[in-house]
Amino acid sequence: MVRVMSRGTGWVAALALVASVNLAGAAPIAEGTTKGPETPAEKVRKDLDKSVSIEITEQPLTLAMNQLRDQTKINIIVDRLMLNQMGIDPESVPVTVNLKDVKLRTALRTILTPQNLSFAVIGDTVLVSTDDMCMQRQMRQRINVDVEKTEVGVVLRKLARDTGTNLVIDPKLVKEIATPVTISLEEVPFEDAVRTLTELSDLKVVRIGRNVLFICNEARAAKMRQDPEFHPNPNPGGGPVPFEGIPRQGIQILPGINVGPTGGPGGPLAPPGIELPAPPPVQTIPPAPPQAPNPR
Repeated sequence: MVRVMSRGTGWVAALALVASVNLAGAAPIAEGTTKGPETPAEKVRKDLDKSVSIEITEQPLTLAMNQLRDQTKINIIVDRLMLNQMGIDPESVPVTVNLKDVKLRTALRTILTPQNLSFAVIGDTVLVSTDDMCMQRQMRQRINVDVEKTEVGVVLRKLARDTGTNLVIDPKLVKEIATPVTISLEEVPFEDAVRTLTELSDLKVVRIGRNVLFICNEARAAKMRQDPEFHPNPNPGGGPVPFEGIPRQGIQILPGINVGPTGGPGGPLAPPGIELPAPPPVQTIPPAPPQAPNPR
C-alpha cells in the first residue's frame, strides 16, 4: 500500500484560519499505479485553465482576489505577512482589469505581474506572494510518506500529483525507477522527501531554476551541476543576495535580512523604491600600549 499525503504547513494553517478554509489531504492510491482519484492540487491546476470573465475598477488587491475566489470557488490566499515585510500593502494596491473569456491563470498573471507578484498551487490553495516566496513555499511544503516495497517511480509521481510541484524523471531511468523502497516520513519538506527517496535508489536530484526537480543518475547530475545554465546566478555582481528565504552557505536568510559577502548579516533590506540611510560609522578602540616591565 502506498500512502503519500500532503499536509498544510504552519503558514498555510495560519492563513487558512484567517480565510476560514481548510487544506485537504490527498487520498492514497494502490500499489503499482501512477493514477488515482484526482488530488486537490490536480483539481486546482485544472480549474486554473477554466475560462473566466472579470471586471475590476480601482479595487484593492485583497478585494480583487476575494472576487476571484468567490467567482471560481478556489481557495486564493494573499500572503499578507510577506507582502507587508516587502513594503507592499495589499489593502492599498489598486487593481483595474477588464477581462473576458480568459484562463483563470492568465487573469491572475494580468493582475499580479504589474505588482511584481506571483502565485503558486499548494495543496488545494492558490498562494499569492512574491515570486521567490511562492517557489520557496511550494518546495518546502510539509508532507507525509508511508510506503512499503513500492517502486520509487510510483512514489515520486504520486508526490508530484499531491503537491502540484514540477518533478521530471529522466526517461532513461527504466530500471532505477523500478527500485522498491520502504520508508516512513512525517511532516518533512517536499524537497527533502524527494532527495531521501532518490538516495534510497541511487538516484540524484538537480534543481533546475527554482521550481523544477529533475531526477537522474549520479553522472548526469554531476554534469548538470557544473553547467551554469541550470543554476543562474541571482546576483551576477557578486554582492548580497536579495532573495528572502533562500539558503546560502548553510544560513537561512530570514525575510527582511540582507546577507553580507561572507554569508553573515549585512543590514536590513529596503522595500522596493525606498533607500535606507547609510549605517553609522563603526568606532574602533585602539589596543592599549604594552606595559613596560617593572624595574628591579
